Amino acid sequence: MSTERGLSNHQNVCKFYQKDMQLKLEDSMRRQENAKRRRVELSETIASETMVDSDLNPPSTFGEQSNLQRDVDMDTEPDVFRADEYPATGHIPEPAPLGRGHRKKLGLPKRFLDILPTPQSVAPDIPPPQETQPADNRDETIDQTTATAVPIRSPLRTPPNPHGIFGEYPDTPSFDPDEAGTTSDLADFPCAESAGDITPEAPTLSQTNKYFPFKNASIYRLMHWMWTGSAQSSLARLQSLVTDVLLAADFKLQDLIGFNAARETKRMDDEARNQHEQSEREANTFAPQDGWKRADVRIPLPDRKVHLSEADAPHLNIPGLHYRPLLEVIKSALQSPQALRFHYTPFKKFWRPSPDQPEQRVYDELYTSDAHLEAHEEVQNLPREPGDNFERAVVSLMFWSDSTHLTSFGDASLWPIYLYFGNQSKYERGKPSANACHHVAYIPSLPSSFQDSFQELTGDSATTDVLTHCRRELMHAIWAILLNGDFMHAYKFGLVIKCADGVTRRIFPRFLTYSADYPEKSLSNCPCPRCLTEKGQIHQLGTVRNIKNLDRLAREDTDAHRFTIEQSRKFIFERGYAVKSTAVEKLLEKESLVPIHNTFSDRLSPFGENYFNLFVVDLLHEFELGVWKMIFIHLIRLLIAEGGNAVQLLNERYRATPTFGRDIIRKFSSNPSAMKKLAARDYEDLLQCSMPAFEGLLPEPHNAVVMDLLFYLKTWHGLAKLRVHTEDSLTCLEEATRGLGAQTRRFKKVTCDVYDTHELPAETAARGRRKRRIHTASSTVSPKTKQLNLSTFKLHALEHYVQMIRRYGTTDSYSTQSGELEHRRVKKFYGRTNKNNATAQITNLERRERVLRRIEEDLKSKPNKAGLSDSNNATVNFSSQEPLPYTSVSDHHHISKSRNTYVDLPLWIRKPEHAEDPAVKNFLPDLKDHLLGRLMDKEFDGGERRYSTAERNTVHIVHDQLFTHKVLRVNHTTYDLRRGQDSMNPRNHCDVMVLAREDEDEPNKHPYWYARVIGVYHVNVRHTGPHSKSSLPQRMEVLRVRWFGRDLETHAGWTARRLHAIGFVPESDEFAFGFLDPAQVIRGAHIIPGFHHGRTKELLRPSIARQPKEKDEDWERYYVGCFVDRDMLLRYAGGGIGHSSFNLENMLRTATVSERRVPVLVDGQIVDTSLDENDELAELPSENVNLNTPASEDSEEDEDLGPDQDDDSDNDGSDGAETFGQEDGEDLYDDNYGYAPL
Repeated sequence: MSTERGLSNHQNVCKFYQKDMQLKLEDSMRRQENAKRRRVELSETIASETMVDSDLNPPSTFGEQSNLQRDVDMDTEPDVFRADEYPATGHIPEPAPLGRGHRKKLGLPKRFLDILPTPQSVAPDIPPPQETQPADNRDETIDQTTATAVPIRSPLRTPPNPHGIFGEYPDTPSFDPDEAGTTSDLADFPCAESAGDITPEAPTLSQTNKYFPFKNASIYRLMHWMWTGSAQSSLARLQSLVTDVLLAADFKLQDLIGFNAARETKRMDDEARNQHEQSEREANTFAPQDGWKRADVRIPLPDRKVHLSEADAPHLNIPGLHYRPLLEVIKSALQSPQALRFHYTPFKKFWRPSPDQPEQRVYDELYTSDAHLEAHEEVQNLPREPGDNFERAVVSLMFWSDSTHLTSFGDASLWPIYLYFGNQSKYERGKPSANACHHVAYIPSLPSSFQDSFQELTGDSATTDVLTHCRRELMHAIWAILLNGDFMHAYKFGLVIKCADGVTRRIFPRFLTYSADYPEKSLSNCPCPRCLTEKGQIHQLGTVRNIKNLDRLAREDTDAHRFTIEQSRKFIFERGYAVKSTAVEKLLEKESLVPIHNTFSDRLSPFGENYFNLFVVDLLHEFELGVWKMIFIHLIRLLIAEGGNAVQLLNERYRATPTFGRDIIRKFSSNPSAMKKLAARDYEDLLQCSMPAFEGLLPEPHNAVVMDLLFYLKTWHGLAKLRVHTEDSLTCLEEATRGLGAQTRRFKKVTCDVYDTHELPAETAARGRRKRRIHTASSTVSPKTKQLNLSTFKLHALEHYVQMIRRYGTTDSYSTQSGELEHRRVKKFYGRTNKNNATAQITNLERRERVLRRIEEDLKSKPNKAGLSDSNNATVNFSSQEPLPYTSVSDHHHISKSRNTYVDLPLWIRKPEHAEDPAVKNFLPDLKDHLLGRLMDKEFDGGERRYSTAERNTVHIVHDQLFTHKVLRVNHTTYDLRRGQDSMNPRNHCDVMVLAREDEDEPNKHPYWYARVIGVYHVNVRHTGPHSKSSLPQRMEVLRVRWFGRDLETHAGWTARRLHAIGFVPESDEFAFGFLDPAQVIRGAHIIPGFHHGRTKELLRPSIARQPKEKDEDWERYYVGCFVDRDMLLRYAGGGIGHSSFNLENMLRTATVSERRVPVLVDGQIVDTSLDENDELAELPSENVNLNTPASEDSEEDEDLGPDQDDDSDNDGSDGAETFGQEDGEDLYDDNYGYAPL
């Protein structure tokens, strides 16, 4: 207290203190007067400007700041001068080719022009159809007045849209669903335009059935919340209750008087089951025939007895099939609001990058594929009955089936069949929230009493072969029920339906794809369900002969094929042969067939269709959980054989790999090499980060071989997973397949055969469990020698990808990932059951959710003027709160408007701890130089522009306040004309890429520069002086960055098959730190440490530029993750339609055979040797190495790591294995439960 009183007494008599306070007071009054004067001037200026003709004052563009400012009050946030607002037109600067040189001084990057994608409507304006009265059509219960005249076929070629995309239609379409699309529909992230939900108006007396069968909106909202969400309590569920129910505009508490949840649920169930029409029912809200049915399945049993015919053999009824009639599912779907986005007229899509470049075909959606176009043409050529004036359209059916464990423990499982419609865009169809998946059937398994029933009917026990045969019989008996007579009648003659767009069409259902883990494949001579390539030729992946065999040896459903199957069944049921008897096997072994009557063959062969074409490739299981997993496991074996702590180093490196994006690269587990409970997405992450992780763990030349192999695997995977392909990119995928095949064989010959590799401990344990299931006596199992097997079907399947993409579109359209994600729904349903007869309860829950979703869709299709609800603010996990709402899809970047956190620049710079910090050195002069260059719109000339002190003094930072922010969001247009978003903050995800500015004559140029963001700021700036365009304050956003420099001594790129190496610029360099305009950021970059090269403290002394976890150290080298996602891949390779500044000439310098080179071991040295025309190495060691590793009695085609390994993990993130009928998660990839019904 005495100290405080003494200070106060001193201040009262101190002249210096009083003078200082007087100066501060005068300065404050002067600021207020200036602000008041400027407000008056602004009002006068606005009044005079309103009298000027707007034609004489065109809107300002980039570099032309308007003199009109709406707000100059220093106490409020000034209007933002968006220095990132570029002209909407103009040439985009092309990045220089790959392999760039090095500038002695780091200049400013090129300006980046962000071009917004537009909805890809390629159809012209379509006039509404003229309604005419068709002839009598008594067989069709449809309003005949809605039919149109017999359509005249008129092919149509549309003009290119702004992106150079145009379509070629076989007929003028009657409806274009993309026409009503908006830019927000193209966003792959929550954006401001789509953040709210449509709030329907409160029901009136004339709309009493709007929420039918519920009495009012309040009850509907409560029941919707109850039956469409998770059964588990969570904060999100609580928030949904408050936001979606209690705070809804049409929710009234008095409506719930007398509410009874059980009664309302029963009311909904009764209405869904009710087969009688009711006058108050809203059209299409309920489709009773669309409900679930139950049936028994009857299959014949092979009892090894002689019978007159198969019909005389004993049959077994298997109960428990729950299914929905396919025809009713189709009717319901085509009349739902979702059908407003269906494409009924397929078309070919083309892309012309520029007027002087040739057009090329674009492959993306199923409705732009050759398969859909062929089906459409076949339907149009069918003869018409008299009076049949309806437009004809094909509804493309895409089926998916696989089993799933419903719990992590126990044996509860379900085998659903899902249906998707290929007329719907894959971007909508692939989202679980879109509810585009239709549950068609839940397949029963053989009952637990099957052995008892089999013995009772046949007098013998069922062997393993008989059980497998009966499972196959069961599958096709179920499909025979689904493809009943009504469906096949519609398949042949069509079905007249008034679709959701108001047009009555004759719809022809057609099977296009079937993605399944199908219990019908034999692993003998010809394991492929699509061709007859023999197992001994599989290791020749990518060779000219193998590629030609894809068409030459394609499987066909011929009369001879069906006769062979029929003969084998006569052997079994009429002659009493065993299923695996020598006579039956001899008859079927040539083409690896099985003695099963295939329902698809029986139903579709009369129409001339080849059911083998239904079975599409499966990237998730064939590559990510197949080829890559097989190679990754063998790499672990090699590290163990190498000895030392190589495996521990690998785990440590993966753990230290930074994450990227929201969920693109996730945090790796503590022990990635153990591969416990890994899903397909985890293996994908392991591949994308594999090169820095494996670098240097093996000695040369094996390290070089492994690096080349990993590069080829990354390249092939990235190209195969593209969501949009062109002819050029497919050519690159063909070349990548050939290169991958050659490099895989080289890896086998050069590296694998040098090491003595054994099973992993998990493999040994799994083999022991398999043996104990067969032999009850326990026995000791020791690790076996394990070699890399290059004769697996999944390796051969890679050759079919180009063929499949050309016929069906890109792989994401028919990926099994959609079905795996749909498993989450049935698992959620199972959690709501009492586990007693769970399948029947799941059908009830699915029906309830479907009804409620339909009501929701109907309400959203009829929005009223209530508009959008308030958007929820995005939350950030920092200690202080900073509002950051959803970003508008049209903005290039987004930084919070908050002014809560700031620093006083002079005081902050003069802090003692910053005195020797290079990141703070010249902070204020550099900041003013950066701001002044942007304010004066100086063209970047490749060097950092420096200004004099007088020029810097024209830049006034208001109150010397530097406002700090936590997050920078950057929107970018992706290669497939979508809108993506990256989020960066200085703590993590803090690396960015910008367009490089390097001299044209520089050798070895590179298209991008890279920087680490160490600060996200904004300042309020006034610019005065003769060059000022306005002295009014304006908000300017800046990034403080630490620049990376490229390692010019490391060969990188497509030819070198190495990632680009970079490193931090030393602090002694003048341009080690700098400021960056956020508008110049292209997107975030995935920068991975070069673990093999170690750490250093020499590049930078202790600084605020590092995070505390970095312990004042940097990595000597970093690698640019150009394979982190498909958009990033095409930014380096070129050819992305949405990347207008790139072209495909950069793609794979290995595009011709003469340029493709692979490493070869010659006299103990690695040399580059070109591939000959047959894709074989021109210079090979003379040793004869057996590439067809024979499978031992205990070996599997795929690696089985036992119950701790979720070998068939799906992408739904669940821990349970996903294969039906397996025990303890083992044998989950036994290919006896494979793809095709052969």
